[in-house]
Amino acid sequence: MTDNCIRPSKRPGYGTLGRPINLYANYFQLTFQPNLQLHRYEVRVSRSEPDAAVIVSRQVVTQVILQLLKTELVQFQESIASDGYQNLISSRILPCCESPYIVMYQHDCYHVTLLPAGILQFPKIYQMLKGDTRNQGPPLTEAHIHALNIILGHQPKFSPHIRSAGTGTYLNLDSRLSLGSGLHVLRGLFMVAREAQGRLFVNAAPKVAICYDDCPLDKIILMHMRQNGPDMNKIVALLRNIRVQLTHLGMRKRAGKFTLRLKTVAGLAAPGDGCGLTYPPKVPCLGAGAKEVQFFREPRSQG
Repeated sequence: MTDNCIRPSKRPGYGTLGRPINLYANYFQLTFQPNLQLHRYEVRVSRSEPDAAVIVSRQVVTQVILQLLKTELVQFQESIASDGYQNLISSRILPCCESPYIVMYQHDCYHVTLLPAGILQFPKIYQMLKGDTRNQGPPLTEAHIHALNIILGHQPKFSPHIRSAGTGTYLNLDSRLSLGSGLHVLRGLFMVAREAQGRLFVNAAPKVAICYDDCPLDKIILMHMRQNGPDMNKIVALLRNIRVQLTHLGMRKRAGKFTLRLKTVAGLAAPGDGCGLTYPPKVPCLGAGAKEVQFFREPRSQG
């Protein structure tokens, strides 16, 4: 049995008894033009140096695409939406040249290539939303929903005051509220397009995220201990899986450019660490420092 043969049972009807009431929810009906067509493009960004096999970071790709919209595609800017990484949606056909676009960002030269990835037809969806079900099979696909979510998230994605945190979640950096203990709150909005009961909706809801302060790690630990006491188990929960920037080793040089050294904290030193080794280290207590942990030094070889 193929997936095309599986059809969910239809709803027999709506309720007719009782007293009708208005139910308010965080869903807002999405409307669009009956003849809407969206053109999809795949975006590829690379350094201009042909011999430099450099992986361009996602943050740089977002800024390069923004520069592309402001320069080469400025006449189409009002008709374009992008996820800031590898997808671009346009209500107008864009000029796709054989040679890539050349974009300058932070004194570096980048090549941006736009590859057509198909056209999303919305007239059949408009007929379905109007109640016309003569066509066999639902015309709405994941590609349509994905394109609508790209359009909804385009403005927050390229705003300097908004930080994207997961699918459909956008946090306002100007709404920062301190919680103490090295933590603060950011308020934002969750916003995605969904299909329900034969209609398209925008699901919107307030969002709150707890973040770490931008300061040295030892300062966060001291602030947390002043407010919550010297319980090392709480310190382990605070620091587990937090990403930190190493400063004592300086910047790392890769492909002629300096990059940050970022690491993820797995936890604190604890008794039993390295128990699978032939000579495990001696850790006297949870959170022991460099002066308290002892390691076995292997004897030097005769060679």
